[in-house]
Amino acid sequence: MDALTLYTRNPAETIELGRSVGECVQTSDVLLLTGELGAGKTCLSGGVAAGLGLGPEVVVTSPTYNLMLAYAGGRLELYHFDLYRLESAEQLYDLDFFAYAGVMSQGVALVEWGDKFAEVVAAADLELRLTVVGDDTRRIELRALRQRGEELAREVFARYMRARADYADE
Repeated sequence: MDALTLYTRNPAETIELGRSVGECVQTSDVLLLTGELGAGKTCLSGGVAAGLGLGPEVVVTSPTYNLMLAYAGGRLELYHFDLYRLESAEQLYDLDFFAYAGVMSQGVALVEWGDKFAEVVAAADLELRLTVVGDDTRRIELRALRQRGEELAREVFARYMRARADYADE
């Protein structure tokens, strides 16, 4: 399947796309967020948390210094990884990454900078590649990495486009 491409014109739309992702994910889904610094990965992650039903009191921040932050209280648990500071794939085992990002997981793994490691890419279902194309505009490509990713990409795309159409009607 070719990548499905969406554009968001501001942070609110990026959050709304994340919300669509959060509403579509299932237990043990692994999402890979890629893009340069400042592309909106953490903004999108906040939307995923909202889509999982985590309340407004949950503020999703970049887990750069913690490497992983877990959020509970929604439809599923969210395991938000930031692998920017990792230097080797062996460090993934120190984080117990594969317990959180595998078939035995009780939630959804959202992984920033995971494309640094082939092992993480192999575990991921769907890549969301964020590219800055303007001050607030982002191109977001949904790339299926496995069969589950194909289903998820189509569902997210359709849900987000419906949400945008509903918003435009207001």
